[in-house]
Amino acid sequence: MVKQSMVIQNPLGLHARPAARFCSMVNTFSSNVTIRKGKKLIDGKSIISVLAGKFAYGDTIEICCMGEDEIFALFSLVKLMEEWKD
Repeated sequence: MVKQSMVIQNPLGLHARPAARFCSMVNTFSSNVTIRKGKKLIDGKSIISVLAGKFAYGDTIEICCMGEDEIFALFSLVKLMEEWKD
C-alpha cells in the first residue's frame, strides 16, 4: 500500500466535475483507491461517495492505493488533484 497526504488546492473544493474526473481516472487502475479525511474513509471509485465526502478548499486528505499499479495510480491521482484549478 502507498499513500500520500495533500491539501485540496481547488478553490471550489472537490465538486462534481473534478470528482467525476477523479473517479474516472481511479476506475482505469486495478488498484483499490481510498481517500481519508480525518476519520472518514471514502471509496475512490464511487462518485457518490467522493461527493458525500464534501472535500473543501484547504482540507487535508490522504490518498491510499493498494494493488498491482498502486505507485502509478497514486502518482497520477495526486498530479491530477494538484493541477485541477477551477
